Amino acid sequence: RTVGVLLNRYDDGEAMLGSHRHDCWTALFSFGSERILTIDHTPLLCQDGDLVIFGTQRHGVPKMPEISTGRITVVVFFYPNHLQKQKMWQTVADQELGVPSRALVAIQHDTYL
Repeated sequence: RTVGVLLNRYDDGEAMLGSHRHDCWTALFSFGSERILTIDHTPLLCQDGDLVIFGTQRHGVPKMPEISTGRITVVVFFYPNHLQKQKMWQTVADQELGVPSRALVAIQHDTYL
């Protein structure tokens, strides 16, 4: 169930968003300059066209003074259904074996079709 949509504008690397959390999940679409998104203090580089989905973890966008161009993120807040909750820790790589997960193989297969 979608509960809101928000547009964040970052004019340059001086723009930032302090660490915070929501009681719902977030789907974040990133457009424009590369920027770091921290999720529970773990940095993730968001590039143009990326989609990041995460739960109620603490997150934010730190300053990156070396960035001189802008970025927009479209943020969709939602409450997951029971099927989404079952897959909430699903990843696209098997960290122990260093091989693609079934989810990644399916994504790659669909991309090549």
